[in-house]
Amino acid sequence: FGARMPQVDWGDVLDVVESLVPMDAVFIARDGTPFHGHVYRSGKSAVDLLIVSRIRERGWPEQFLAGSYTELQLPSGAALAESTHIAFFNRNVAAVMRGPEGPFPSRVESYIMNKVDFGDDALLLKPLLHPDIAARMRDAKYIRRFTMKLPTAQADQLPAGATTLRDVFRRTRERYGNVEVELTI
Repeated sequence: FGARMPQVDWGDVLDVVESLVPMDAVFIARDGTPFHGHVYRSGKSAVDLLIVSRIRERGWPEQFLAGSYTELQLPSGAALAESTHIAFFNRNVAAVMRGPEGPFPSRVESYIMNKVDFGDDALLLKPLLHPDIAARMRDAKYIRRFTMKLPTAQADQLPAGATTLRDVFRRTRERYGNVEVELTI
């Protein structure tokens, strides 16, 4: 991922999040989902990490034990933390590692913006696309999952061969207006 902000000192960002007391480190998203942030300091030779976790107090997955499924048991007052780990490098490059339930980079972006004062600048984390991504996808032997975001206003710019995809985005635009649609295949 890349960040659209010149001269960001990610060390300062990590210092701000690290200085938060546990309750101040919580961010409640507009949909009510709680997120908690903390910093992992790795030492001199490795990269420090910002960890933003989605906190689930109910709706836990089941556990599989000895051939049967049972309800996941956590101690009283505990919650499930599903984390995304972010490492920041030079030239505003960010490495993002997330599990299937961890926060998407857009949620991490919202978390950082809520906790760190950037003045009038807005933080924007976007995937860095390789120039020959279309050729790489065409030549791929196996893809486990593919996710893309596209504003419905750009549906007409999809290639002529992508009639089904173009149709889906056009219908979404007709029904909901110009919104950004995320599609996972």
